[in-house]
Amino acid sequence: MKYLVFGLMFLALFALTSVILADEPQITLTGRAFIPVVAESGKITERFFAFAPIEVIDLGTGQVVAEGGTKVNGRYSVGVEDPGLYLVQIKKGNRVILDISPRIRRENKVYDLGYAGARSTALALVLLNLSRGKKDPTSIVIYKTPLVLRSERFKDLENLVRKTLAQGENIWENREIQEFVETIASPLRES
Repeated sequence: MKYLVFGLMFLALFALTSVILADEPQITLTGRAFIPVVAESGKITERFFAFAPIEVIDLGTGQVVAEGGTKVNGRYSVGVEDPGLYLVQIKKGNRVILDISPRIRRENKVYDLGYAGARSTALALVLLNLSRGKKDPTSIVIYKTPLVLRSERFKDLENLVRKTLAQGENIWENREIQEFVETIASPLRES
């Protein structure tokens, strides 16, 4: 009888462990987020984007597939189930930092996306514009990223995004940012 009870407890523990491990994400996206701020001197600097909520959006479906948050030092770690291409959106109030993952493959368990800030946000805005209406944005991200970064106007867009975020304004509602994005994206649609 004692062995039967022990055996049943072992099986229950094994089943519970299997359920817990099955729900564990297979792929982890990590990174560190920084937010531009206006210092006392009036200069724009960056600080850790602490305790900010994160949404991971599948660029193929537009669906939120994972949520999390940054730590006090801006670091984050969010799990996703499937390979694909993801937009990491870190948002607190009007301030939004964006980062687009490389194409996630199943063979890698952890993807370090590096630093997310004004530069990654500016890049993501242009890539999202180029991907609008596309069934699979993977080729846009793979082939257009170097062209966007080499664009003559990209640094201007990055600086405008930095200034907008430092002032606590919404990047999605800033008309000048949208015009810069369109200026950079338009010639790349034909190439």
